[in-house]
Order: sequence, then C-alpha cells, then structure tokens
Amino acid sequence: LTVYCWWHPVAFKLQHGEYKKWVEHEGGKRPLTLWTYLFSPGWDSKHFGRFKPFPGLYPWKTVELFEEFLSDGIRGWFTEVELRFNLLEAYVAARLCYDPSRDGEALIDEYFERSFGAAGSAVKEFYREIESAYWNPANCPEEWLSNPEEFIGPTGKKHPFWGTGLHSPEINWQMGTEERMAKLQGLIDRARQLVQSDVEKVRLERLIADLWEPARIGKKEYEEMKQLSSVKRQLLIP
Repeated sequence: LTVYCWWHPVAFKLQHGEYKKWVEHEGGKRPLTLWTYLFSPGWDSKHFGRFKPFPGLYPWKTVELFEEFLSDGIRGWFTEVELRFNLLEAYVAARLCYDPSRDGEALIDEYFERSFGAAGSAVKEFYREIESAYWNPANCPEEWLSNPEEFIGPTGKKHPFWGTGLHSPEINWQMGTEERMAKLQGLIDRARQLVQSDVEKVRLERLIADLWEPARIGKKEYEEMKQLSSVKRQLLIP
C-alpha cells in the first residue's frame, strides 16, 4: 500500500477500498500482513524530476492508519521508508506494531520531548504545520478528481494501486507558500534558541540538514525556475 499518497482522495478511495475488501475476505482464513510505503515528496523528487522538495511529514496520520490496520487484525508488517525524511512515521508505526496497546499520540509527544528537550514543542509544531500542508486534498487539481474511479496524477491516468510520482514541482511547491515558509523558519529559529544538550543540538541540526535546508534552497530554485519559464514564454510570443 502506497499509504503516503492517501492525501489524494481518489488514491485513498481505490486503495483503501480494496484493502478493506481483502481484510473482509481473508481475515478469518490466515494471519494478514501488510507491506507499506512510508515515502514522501523526497522520493518523488529523486525519481520524477530531480528537485529539492517541500517535505512531506505525517506522523499523526500514520498513527491513525496503523491503529486502523491493527484493529482490522493485521499481525505482520514490512515497510519501505527513507529514514532521513520519515523517521518519525516509521518509528510510531513500529512501536504500535510491537505494542498495539500504546497510545499513538502519546508516543509522538514522547518522541519530541525525549529527542529535543526544551525545543520539542517547537519541533512538534514544525511537524504539525507540514502535515497540515501535505495531507490535504486541496493539493489535488480539480481535473485529478473529475472521475472518482480514475486515479490521475501529473502525467495523467495512473495504476489505481501505485501512488508514486504525484509530486511534480508545481504540485509540491504550492504547499510552500511565502507565509508557510516564514512560519516554519520561525519555528526552526525558536527551536535553535531553546535546544540545550549537545545530543539534542545534533538531532536538531540533522533534522534541519535533512528536511529544512533542502526545502529552503528548493523554494528559491523553484521561484527562479518559474521566472526563467516566464521569460522563455515571453520570448516565444511573436
């Protein structure tokens, strides 16, 4: 299941719908296991465009999905994930699979507190802001949603069960508005002021290097690309 694309309403409808049919049909016959893809725009940008993306973080949505999987009787799990981008998603999923009695949101709170100390609240808000931007059906152009039975992405119709390649630069960077980028930079600045121990500082700087600094540079590069494209169009108009 390419769950990282389930912000796309049609992808969710088709893939989640088939998952539910499978659970209903097979649940009483054998132990059920899942293979999930906990990817993000980092994966898409590497394979479908080679650009520095606005990140995709979704730990709270991951908790919601895995609580559903566990309640459906799933008893085995394999995943593919790039930990540089989606460490927390993989962490909370693994902890819930190990002990389904744990409270997923409490695990997230514990992670930020133990990883970043006094800066944990600022880093948590940073994640919340990105998840609210990333896991948003409004990212889908209207033409992608014209047929609820047809999965559409940047290059047209897609296989209904394969959700990679949705983040073209144009789709991805609509999330990185000037206002949002400024807010996220403010949260990073606050975290740097609050962080205390050496190990917490290392963790914060690694997060910045993996997620925020590429996004900050990518925003600048995307704006330059748009300006260049506009100039080229003007030169081509007779």
